[in-house]
Formats: sequence, structure tokens, C-alpha cells
Amino acid sequence: YLDRPQMVTRPSPQRLEIHETHRWGDNLRKNLERVLADNLSQVLNTSQVLIVPHLSPKVDYRLMVEVQQYERVPDDHVVLQAQWSLFKEGEPTPLAGNKTRFVHTLVSDAGMEEVVAAMSLLFARLAEDIAAPLIADR
Repeated sequence: YLDRPQMVTRPSPQRLEIHETHRWGDNLRKNLERVLADNLSQVLNTSQVLIVPHLSPKVDYRLMVEVQQYERVPDDHVVLQAQWSLFKEGEPTPLAGNKTRFVHTLVSDAGMEEVVAAMSLLFARLAEDIAAPLIADR
């Protein structure tokens, strides 16, 4: 339901609302990949975070992320739920992983600009969560 150019909100638990006039500036999946790589670069203080094809040259770590929920929900909240696993190259079991759920409370009657800003904050928190085991491993 998120893989579309229009923004989607959930005004009630049983209903999705597709906003025809509010659209993402780019393909959501590609944009989230780019933003996550940028956020991880900042948190880890490195320029070596890359988005690479599945079969790529030598890398130290591989990250798999599944965004399960990323939307405005009833009661003026924005939710990001994602499951991620971080693998050290060559290792079959994850070095770290988590199923994270972040919630940001909006002011009542917040507009789409405030919603997008809250979504951005939650995505930055995801990068911090993913980077934590790498920082601890230094």
C-alpha cells in the first residue's frame, strides 16, 4: 500500500486514505534507501555507507530492512515499524537485528508538511537504532 506515488494515511484502523494531491518527490523505496544510507553515514561518521546491488564487491556489512508500517495513524500519530538485520560479510547469522516501532505525536490537525517532518525524524531514529551495535563494536 505504500509502494505508490501518493502519500497514504490511516484515518481509522480499518481504512487507508490515499492522498491524490500529496505525493512523494521520488520513488519511495529508492528515496528511503538513499536517506537511510545518508543517515547511517552521519551517525557512523563515515562516507563508506553505500547502496549496492545484492551481488557486489567486497563489503564489511550488509543490511536488510523491511519497512512494515510508515504512515500517519488515528489520534495524530506517525508510526514507523521496520524489521532489520545486520550481517557481517561472510557470516550466515546476523550480527544484530531488531523489530523497531517508533511513534511520533503530532499536534492536532497537523498538515501534511508536519506529517512528513515527523516521518523524517522517525527514519533518523531507525538509522540510530541500526548503527548502535556498530558503534558499540568499535
